[in-house]
Amino acid sequence: MSAFEKHLFVLGPPETVPKPKPGLDVANLKLSGQEGFVLSRIDGSSSLAEICQICGLGDEETLTILSGLAKAGLIEIARPKARKRKRTATEQTRIRQKKATEDPDRATLEEMRAWAQFEFDRDALAADVDLSEVRRKRIQHLYKRLDEMTYYDLLGLDIKASEEDIRKAYYRLTKRFHPDRYFRRHIGPYREQLAAIFKMLSRSYDVLMSEESRRKYDLLHAHAFADAEQAGAEAQARKKRAMRVYEVAVSKYQAGVFDGALEDFREALDLDPGNLQYREMVRRALKASARERADEAFHRGIDAEAEGDILAAREAYVEAADALATPMHLQKASEALAGRGGNLDKALDYAKIAARMEPETLDILLTLADIHSQRGEKTHARDVLERASGIAPDDERVAGGLAGLAADDRDEE
Repeated sequence: MSAFEKHLFVLGPPETVPKPKPGLDVANLKLSGQEGFVLSRIDGSSSLAEICQICGLGDEETLTILSGLAKAGLIEIARPKARKRKRTATEQTRIRQKKATEDPDRATLEEMRAWAQFEFDRDALAADVDLSEVRRKRIQHLYKRLDEMTYYDLLGLDIKASEEDIRKAYYRLTKRFHPDRYFRRHIGPYREQLAAIFKMLSRSYDVLMSEESRRKYDLLHAHAFADAEQAGAEAQARKKRAMRVYEVAVSKYQAGVFDGALEDFREALDLDPGNLQYREMVRRALKASARERADEAFHRGIDAEAEGDILAAREAYVEAADALATPMHLQKASEALAGRGGNLDKALDYAKIAARMEPETLDILLTLADIHSQRGEKTHARDVLERASGIAPDDERVAGGLAGLAADDRDEE
């Protein structure tokens, strides 16, 4: 039985994400060094498997500590929702094509990618016509490329297409671009564009459906077809290279070498920009790399603070917060900056963000109130302490802060 299976009842599966209990006052907890270390790794976004990897104590020991924290009510276990079966790429493509066919005002993913790199006539897009934005873009995108397209390009076919392929492509496109579809509708400049598209579609069909005309056309454009074939081969070569780079990146990612994995994932995405899987792994590697940098900096801050090196601790805590803005990192950075010689403006920014993320965490509110007080913002400090009092009415620190502000008011009078 694996360590995860042993603790499955208490903690759930490896992808479960534990969260610190809201309002948890870590300073008053009686925890061992290892328990405190593991608790500090729980940021509300890392899964059990990721925490085991980060802590480096081994799965069994880390999960035993996490189980103890869960049973003590110090952490909350968010059970993952059941995942639906992920559709294959082929299934997703078929669904997009079906929806695009059924709804002419719905753009496919391929169209959106092409449009993102295309310069539209903004005046034509903004014209007062009886066309949806998708149809305007679709017509304009095709019309402006007619001069550079072959008949095969226009029909979305290759030079080996059969007569049946040509016939199907022609009828599919004429349903979308035939000018008669917009009879008695005000479509402004798009009527002329539709006429030009339909004219070339008809010409393409007539030429390619005639054996003799098609043979002459293919001979005339043989050089262009060869270039297109070469470009296609080069694109396939880039995709193959991207896959090799991606596989190496996955190995690095699984080994915890996140910076190296991120570099490789980015290279794979550069080679194959349309690959959504590569894009997703770039995002994950960025997050993992940031978490690793933040974790390393946070521990340097703890060590420096223990040695009495306040400046080094402050620098490390700020580095951790900038790398990964979790409430814990922001809290420590704001506390460090609020000390002597620190930057109160930056401390306030960090504390405000932390308070927005966890509005009921007492330590964060106390830090925010202290920063406001140091900046002479007594009204803001009092407002924050009153919020804290609503959360922990018997807390001595909150009561002392409010009493101190009241004393300051009396002195000023």
